[in-house]
Amino acid sequence: MTDLLLLVELHALEAEYWYEVDHNCGRSAHNFYESDGTFTIDGNVLRGRDAIAGFYRRREERGNRTARHVIANPRLTVVSEDHARFESIMSLFADDGVPVLESKPAIMIADATTEYVRAGGTWSVRARTLRSIFEGGVGAIKA
Repeated sequence: MTDLLLLVELHALEAEYWYEVDHNCGRSAHNFYESDGTFTIDGNVLRGRDAIAGFYRRREERGNRTARHVIANPRLTVVSEDHARFESIMSLFADDGVPVLESKPAIMIADATTEYVRAGGTWSVRARTLRSIFEGGVGAIKA
């Protein structure tokens, strides 16, 4: 039962993270990470909160963008009492502009792995890695 509750808790954190990215341009996304945490997209590594904040700031500076990150097939591995791995499939639907936009296929479907660590009772991201399985189409951008 403990693992199931942890799966729900970390799934909720993943959903909150992607909600922040989708609805607030990721302005606070860096706060989900440890100070030296990493966000890796297809081998491109952003290390530390400043680099992660800069990534989302640059995306926002490009102009209006609408995105929805959808996570599915959650899987939990408990590494230790204060370390867990959350894996899922992340589908990204995105394009430049404001809603309502034309419906199109996902521009990325990726294996997503997030290493969570807990300190003082609070979970934070040590490392988030997206490894594209499918990508392309209108609206696709690279890190």
